Amino acid sequence: MIVTPLTFTEEILLLLLGEEDGAFLPVNSSAFECALAGATLMNLAFALRIDTDLTSLIVLNENPTGIATLERILAKDRRPPESDGRAVLGEIAGQRRSQHDSRGAVGEPR
Repeated sequence: MIVTPLTFTEEILLLLLGEEDGAFLPVNSSAFECALAGATLMNLAFALRIDTDLTSLIVLNENPTGIATLERILAKDRRPPESDGRAVLGEIAGQRRSQHDSRGAVGEPR
């Protein structure tokens, strides 16, 4: 049996689940989106697809990942080989917000 480790994104989602009822705990949407964006970048870094330092993000490998979200982030036509890491984080978080049209806190009833 092959066990695939959880991604950073999956770990964040599991941490936000309530132990008693399994519902998402209330979290500010902006903080949630930034945490997921950071987790996405960590997934790419651990897969040796990107490298970062304090000011930049560098795409190391643009080959397909098989995961549409990650491939959009790596797309060459969207980003120069070296980009501002903070801008990329904000861009990813913004994409997630627009995809889910999230307002208010995660875990709040809609």
